[in-house]
Amino acid sequence: MRTPALVAGMAILIACGSSSSGNGLNTAPSITLAGTPYTPKDGGGLSVTNKSCTVTTLAGPATLSFSALVAGFSSWSGVCGWVKQNSICASKQNAQFGSLAIIRGSSTPPGPIQPGTYPIGQTADVSGNLTIVEVSFENLDAACHPVAPYTTAAGTVTITQTSPTVKGSASVTFLDAGGATVGTFSGNFDVNTCDYQLDLCGQLAGTCTNTCI
Repeated sequence: MRTPALVAGMAILIACGSSSSGNGLNTAPSITLAGTPYTPKDGGGLSVTNKSCTVTTLAGPATLSFSALVAGFSSWSGVCGWVKQNSICASKQNAQFGSLAIIRGSSTPPGPIQPGTYPIGQTADVSGNLTIVEVSFENLDAACHPVAPYTTAAGTVTITQTSPTVKGSASVTFLDAGGATVGTFSGNFDVNTCDYQLDLCGQLAGTCTNTCI
């Protein structure tokens, strides 16, 4: 699974459902791209709180504290077991994967991601806490290349619950280089939390090498 860029080359990836073989998807969002609707078969969410990572900033290397909340939606069942077997950096041939990520970084522990409405993009408060929100969707061919790619996404993600399931809604449009709408990611979602341990620092450092399986 290709990782969506978060900021300055940093990335985060979502992974898997609540068990290695079960289905972690309770409610799926509505996803369309290039006029084609896609219905997820599995999904999952996870959170990371107050993880200390050394990252590269405009001022040079810095150790910051990060929290993240992520949810993912796949076109195949058993996504958690697939990720555990093949690596979080792998992409699946002829498959689709949608994801949303909310990440917050600060010089002091930011605490867990809280319920609320988050606009896509980067925002900073008066204390310098940075919040980054991304929503992505990939329809991959046999070589794991995106079919009908888009340029950017715009809209909001609302989180209503972070445990025991990740629940909320999205109102997102995918845009081409000219700003025209080429897809949507919308509606309610509800996914079980995942037992996969995300290497957040590694993802932020951009050390993920993509493989096509």
